[in-house]
Amino acid sequence: MNRRLRLTLLTPPLAVSFALGTAVGAHGMSEEVPQTAAVVPTAVCAVVRNTDAAGQATFSLMGEGFKQGQKVSFIGPSHGGSGFTVDADGAFVVTGAKDGQYHISVDDGESIIKCARAKTEQSQKDEEKAKGFADGYKAVKENCQAKPAQGIAPRTETYNKAWNEGAAAAAAKFC
Repeated sequence: MNRRLRLTLLTPPLAVSFALGTAVGAHGMSEEVPQTAAVVPTAVCAVVRNTDAAGQATFSLMGEGFKQGQKVSFIGPSHGGSGFTVDADGAFVVTGAKDGQYHISVDDGESIIKCARAKTEQSQKDEEKAKGFADGYKAVKENCQAKPAQGIAPRTETYNKAWNEGAAAAAAKFC
């Protein structure tokens, strides 16, 4: 039997066995996550473009998902820094960064995180607008008196305007 014929004959049974094996495995899994299970945040960082700045673009280095009180250091194209303390929300912001690749080092000395590079200006504005609208809609749907959150991450004019639009849409429907 030649190789092509064997492959042709074996492919359908292999595909079916993979599909059935996945289905059986998924069937045996619980459909609900136990209430005692805690979600452990994953530390991430990114270079973020300030989309509301007039003139030349400005950037910030932002991180989230860290443990409160951890010390972090960074190195990148504009400069390095050390001893930044993570806030109570598990986040930090370094303003005045340049666009480029950064690496974050956590105080344990073993964790190194590669940060995402800045998105294009238009794609970031689109994301901010979508996130702002969704956040505003969700907040007012849950509580008609909701106000925008005041976290460590600087909110842009694009985000704030979209948040207000989402909040108004939810208020018209639910309040």
